[in-house]
Amino acid sequence: MQIFGADFSLDVRTRAFFLVLIVLAPLLSAQQLPVPNRGKQLFITIKGRPSGDVIVAMAPHSRPVIQDWSRYNPTYNFISAVVRRMPDGCRVTFTRYVMSEDYVPRIERLELSFPYSQQPLYRFFDDHVYIIGFYRRSPTDIDRNEVVPGPRT
Repeated sequence: MQIFGADFSLDVRTRAFFLVLIVLAPLLSAQQLPVPNRGKQLFITIKGRPSGDVIVAMAPHSRPVIQDWSRYNPTYNFISAVVRRMPDGCRVTFTRYVMSEDYVPRIERLELSFPYSQQPLYRFFDDHVYIIGFYRRSPTDIDRNEVVPGPRT
């Protein structure tokens, strides 16, 4: 084998070692990248709402998340959440009490999992509203550019 004009002869074991090293190199370098989550405090970002994006700290185990209503017509949208801590993250059950322009009141439920190892993106009840869960040490540990990309308003 010639490398940079010099002759090298490698035995089978050395070739196998280099092959394994080449295959594992991307995995080893990926472990050095910063993890997206840091800390154990769950925050959620709700994106795509007509009234704007919102970040909610899921500090109490049960809390209201969204409270929208119209004083001009009998429509409302109340969403509450119950958080259960699991060894690998949190499982959140959302309950929505809604009456839209069809004037039919209904109750909807949605259970989502937010593992420590990732930041999943879920559709959140409506077609154009999404929810992202992430973990930080405290509210002061949140970088707005990480959570809500784009220009600041």
